[in-house]
Amino acid sequence: MSHHHAQAIHIHHPSSPDINKTPLFPRESYQAAPTKIEDMLQEYLRNQEESTKKMERRIDFIHESLGNKSEVLFKQVIKLDEDIKKLREDHDRSLTS
Repeated sequence: MSHHHAQAIHIHHPSSPDINKTPLFPRESYQAAPTKIEDMLQEYLRNQEESTKKMERRIDFIHESLGNKSEVLFKQVIKLDEDIKKLREDHDRSLTS
């Protein structure tokens, strides 16, 4: 709506219909508006659901790969721990002998 048009509304010509009595939308489009909004909402929710599913899949994937990695890391840590103990024992033995 142009600025000029917006101002024209305020000038009340006797011939023009009373703005308060004239509905802003024809009845049909007025009733159609909520369904249009509903459709847009549905669409939005569908898109949200899609991206949520994508995110969940990605998180699952990350969890899986992290799970595998952490298992490997855990085994490595245990092995290191054993190696350190062994080194300490060897060191202690070398001190006492």
